[in-house]
This record gives sequence, C-alpha cells and structure tokens, in this order.
Amino acid sequence: MGSHSKAAVAVAAHAALDTGVHGVGVSTVCSETEADGKITTHKGDASAHHDAPTIQASETLRNFNDAQKTTIQEVYTKLKEVLLGGDLPVCRLKFDLRAVDNPTAYARVYKNGGAIGIEQTAVTPSWSTKSEDFSNWVAGDLIQIYGKRTGTQTCYVRNMRLCYDLVVPVTNQDP
Repeated sequence: MGSHSKAAVAVAAHAALDTGVHGVGVSTVCSETEADGKITTHKGDASAHHDAPTIQASETLRNFNDAQKTTIQEVYTKLKEVLLGGDLPVCRLKFDLRAVDNPTAYARVYKNGGAIGIEQTAVTPSWSTKSEDFSNWVAGDLIQIYGKRTGTQTCYVRNMRLCYDLVVPVTNQDP
C-alpha cells in the first residue's frame, strides 16, 4: 500500500463522527459539570469505598532491638531507643529486665524523652519480660527504654520488641 493510500485510510477513520477523540466514542465524553456531578455522587456512595487496614497490638513480633544494655546509675538513664519510620497507631512494646547484686532494677518506656510507661521492676537475676500497650505513635517518634538501679546492683535490659498485626477487613462471599 502506497503512502497516499495509508493517509486516506487514517483520514477515513477519523472522519466518522461517532469515533470521537482518539477512538473514544462521543457518547463517553461528558461536560466538566457532568463529571463533577459523577465524582460527587461516587464520593457520597459508602458502598463504593473500602475499609482501610488497621493495626492492633498483638503478640506478633514486627520490629526488634535485642542488644543487652546495662546501667549502674541511680537516676533514669536511656538504655535503648528506636526511631519510628512510619505511623504506628497502636503497639505492644515488650522488653526483658533483670537485677544483679540486689536490691532492685527499674525500667520505664519513654517517648521522645518523656516517660509514658509504668515503672517496671526486677529483684532477681532471672530475666522477666515486661509488656505494655501504647497508642498514637507517629513517624519520627523516638521510642526509648530508660533504666536505673538502687543499692549496689546493675540494671539489665534486652529484647526491646514492637508487636502488632495489620488487620485487613474481609467479607465472606460464600454462595
């Protein structure tokens, strides 16, 4: 087919009025006002939207900072810290605590340098796991564990763990 024949076919394809623009039928193109109305209608249609996944505190380990840290300070001293790279609406934070050489070791969860957790204690050299649920953490928050001692013992902290589940809503569609 010569170059004049190809051009004639291309012009003929666009000559039909029902072809519209670039093959989109004229009947599918609507005015800006009509488009705005369709968008508003969709926005108000609850069935057209899906529930977003949610996060809930759980026993599922998602992030950890397991290194063992110690202090012999008698005032709260930062032992462990993680920087959140994203929002975490709810989370279970766990860590292990123990005291060596009597009488008591203390540890507490902090956020951005301020105490938010309850004061946890240990009075034996055996490890004990502490667990608390927290909420409203956002990207950029520093989550920390501070520890201190009384008497002559050493405060040991290890296994800082963030535990949560991503829950995706599902609807059974069995026939």
